[in-house]
Amino acid sequence: MQIQACLEEYKLLKEYFEPDYKRRNKALITFKLKHPTLLDEHVYDLKKILDTKTVGPDQYFVADLLYLYRGFSRELFEPMINCAIIYREPSFSRIFLRPCMSTFGVKDVADLLTEKFLIGDFVTQIGISYLLYWLWHKDYEDVRRLYEVMIDYANRSNNIVEIYLYSLCFRSKLTYEGYIPNGASDLFKVTKGIPECEDLLKQLGWIRE
Repeated sequence: MQIQACLEEYKLLKEYFEPDYKRRNKALITFKLKHPTLLDEHVYDLKKILDTKTVGPDQYFVADLLYLYRGFSRELFEPMINCAIIYREPSFSRIFLRPCMSTFGVKDVADLLTEKFLIGDFVTQIGISYLLYWLWHKDYEDVRRLYEVMIDYANRSNNIVEIYLYSLCFRSKLTYEGYIPNGASDLFKVTKGIPECEDLLKQLGWIRE
């Protein structure tokens, strides 16, 4: 069985995220039994699927499959992290992080996120902030630099959209003394008529009702 055939069977089943819940997905299990180790051609195909600007069932397939392959190729590490960053469902972004943390360790994941935060645009940085929930309970030393970099950035920002979003992660660490909106609805009220802030919200896909 090749990657494309397995992908099609996986999408027909529509049983996404099963490995994360320690449940069996027939398509994935069948592929793993036939291929105990991922071949170079598999890695190539999986990497190609991950190279995307949007995340959906095709990318879920790669993440779910990699739960079954502890020790997978490092060529898939950064593409998996990229998918975690651009995915806009914080509850399920873990499916791209957990296989990477199992194979490469929490510190490598946090270090790559730190690098991407330092060079990333606004949307990338906020995407990374959404991932912190899945790192809170790890060894602090593994994630310390990521936290420090993000807190430092937040404390140098004067943009209320950024301050609000970072307050969701680090409110007690912020030095900002002004008013911080209480929830998304309040944020929309505070930023109404401020083009710079409204543009940032649009970049995140936040639509004013």
